[in-house]
Amino acid sequence: MQNFKLILKSRQITAALILNKMSDQRLIEIESKIAYQDDTILQLNDVLCKQQDQIDRLDALTQQLLGRVRDLSENSAGGASEFSAMDERPPHY
Repeated sequence: MQNFKLILKSRQITAALILNKMSDQRLIEIESKIAYQDDTILQLNDVLCKQQDQIDRLDALTQQLLGRVRDLSENSAGGASEFSAMDERPPHY
């Protein structure tokens, strides 16, 4: 009976070690995935910041161009002797 208890105890310890090893492997896999995801998030954040900077520059340029168009429209509407862009003939005529 004593041998049976030792064998049973030995198997329980072996099973616990196997489960512990499996848990360690699983933990390592999860940590690897999290590290990969963290790196991906940082890369995406960099891309997003660059895109926002580009959007801001394009928005400023658009506002600048709109101001120029308004100025040109006001100047051409103010002088009757000047031709407006609508009066110009396309280059193929």
